[in-house]
Amino acid sequence: GIFPEIREAEASYLPYALRRTLVDSNHWGAVRVLPTVSSGTELQLIGRIISSNGAELRFHLEARDARGHIWLDREFSAQATETAYQAAERKRRRPFQDLYNEVANELLKARNQLSAKELARIRSTAELRYANSLLPDAFGSFLQSSETGQYQVLRLPAREDPMLSRVNRI
Repeated sequence: GIFPEIREAEASYLPYALRRTLVDSNHWGAVRVLPTVSSGTELQLIGRIISSNGAELRFHLEARDARGHIWLDREFSAQATETAYQAAERKRRRPFQDLYNEVANELLKARNQLSAKELARIRSTAELRYANSLLPDAFGSFLQSSETGQYQVLRLPAREDPMLSRVNRI
């Protein structure tokens, strides 16, 4: 019984609200909301609204790093407080802010379980996946992908590789 226009507005608003929460936490670098999957991101969140009626929000969220490893794959839900939509409360915090905070905390917990070496591997995998999407002839041999969407760096380019420097400038 939800109008398509309302669902479309929610689908635009929810990623923005979660992005704002992640940025405000100061635990993440650049956080972008993209309309499609991108090959050059270190961590990608893909969500689907299950139900939303203003009083209750349920959505499924998957977080997958550039290597294809899943950090999070679960459903989140919450009830809005009785005062969530009153003007004074909305100035103070967004409706369902506790839910966005829960997602941010779960992501941080998953990241904190990774070693510095694993985080560096994620970063280099993302960089090479992006480079490969632009120049597959030059960077195709650096990565191996499996049928399940897992990526492995086979080798790294030279530190001063001119092609990679050009890709990074893009």
